[in-house]
Amino acid sequence: MRDTALQIRRELIDRNLGFAALRQHVGLFRPTTIALLDTAVDTSHPFLRRIAITAHGEHPDSGVSAHATAMASLIAGTDATACTNDDRAAEAAALRLHTWNTRMEPATPHAAQAARIHADIIDACSQRADAIVVGFEFISDNAAFVRTVASALAHASAAGVPVFVPAGNHGRIATHPLLAHPGVVPVCMSNRGGTLHHHSAWGPLTVLRGVRAVGEDLPVALPHNKEGEATGTSFSAALAARAFAALRSRWQAIGDAHGTACPLRDTAATAITAALRAASCHGGAAPQRCATLTIPGDLHVWAAYQLLSSRS
Repeated sequence: MRDTALQIRRELIDRNLGFAALRQHVGLFRPTTIALLDTAVDTSHPFLRRIAITAHGEHPDSGVSAHATAMASLIAGTDATACTNDDRAAEAAALRLHTWNTRMEPATPHAAQAARIHADIIDACSQRADAIVVGFEFISDNAAFVRTVASALAHASAAGVPVFVPAGNHGRIATHPLLAHPGVVPVCMSNRGGTLHHHSAWGPLTVLRGVRAVGEDLPVALPHNKEGEATGTSFSAALAARAFAALRSRWQAIGDAHGTACPLRDTAATAITAALRAASCHGGAAPQRCATLTIPGDLHVWAAYQLLSSRS
């Protein structure tokens, strides 16, 4: 028996972030691949049964992870057991999720952490990921760590693959140099009321190329057929990656709106991430959702689609 309160909360998030409106108005899909770099996902969970999931790398001795399973369920977006209409079933079927066991223990030497992140980003690009979401914030500012990871981010950027990265849960100004990398989309966290969560990092580096998404008390899948709630910028990043996937899967429909082949096909990633940022104040959005000089705007996927489809 599924938790009714969590299911209602899931539906509200769908509506408040514009996923429900997008699904209602635009029903054309192409397969979209999202790479999740975190820990091991419980791929047997019923919530994920309609999603094609491919696990890469060694399976950890500690087994599946609650954190990664929760993130995967947010990227999937819909409880697969509740996919009772064709639109939701098609949306689920259009998602390809690839997972890597990237996160290492904090005590792991910086060089080993950087090498793992570098290898997994490169591998995700080789698997033709449309976007990558990292399940952890960048903490080490060791020069060698930054250089190694930055080279992988540059590879992803050159391939047109945005990397969504949690800004952090420390509640202070985000200063990590990798958040300024052109290949990174920093993600901040909103509370349930739509304002910046007090635990979320923020600051000019997050505004430059970043977005904000709700990350408080999100309904998620947990290992062993359980469910619950989760809070954190990594879960906001999962929702941002889901928003990107929803738009990327409809990219041909955006082109068809102009009666031509998609006019921005070669710059899909750049255009979509820019639209997610710009859409926060589109169409008379509530003031708390709009960007400031230090806080990015709250994403709204339907408004982002409208911006994209209005451009020639």
